[in-house]
Amino acid sequence: MLKLNKILIVIEPGNENQPALEKGVQLARRSGSELDLLVADFSPYLEDGYYFDLDQARQLRQQHIEENLMQLEILTQPLRDEGLKVSISAKWRNPPFEQITSHIAETAIDVAEVHTSPPQNRPSLFIE
Repeated sequence: MLKLNKILIVIEPGNENQPALEKGVQLARRSGSELDLLVADFSPYLEDGYYFDLDQARQLRQQHIEENLMQLEILTQPLRDEGLKVSISAKWRNPPFEQITSHIAETAIDVAEVHTSPPQNRPSLFIE
C-alpha cells in the first residue's frame, strides 16, 4: 500500500461546501497521514494601487489573510479533536495556483486534494 505522510487540501475561501476537505480527511483517516490545509487567495480589489494606496492595500491583504486563518482554525478544530494532525496556512498570490504549486514544492506533500467549483469535470486528485 502507498504510504502517505502529508496531504495538502486546498480550501476555497467563502465556500461552505468543501469537497476537497471531505476527500482529504477520508484519505487521512485511512492512511494515518497529516493534513495540511491551505487557502491560496487573491482579489484584484486588494492589489497595490488598484483601489487603495500601497500601505492600505497591504493592511487589508494582511487582515484578509488573518480572517482566512481564523476560518481554517474553525474548520480544523473538529479534526484535531478527532486526533488528526493538521497544519494550516493562508497565502496571498496572483494567480493563486502559483501559491499552491509553490507550497507543494516547499513542503513534503505526497498528495494534493484540490476542488474548484466550476467546471465540475476537472480532476481533483493529484499525486506528486
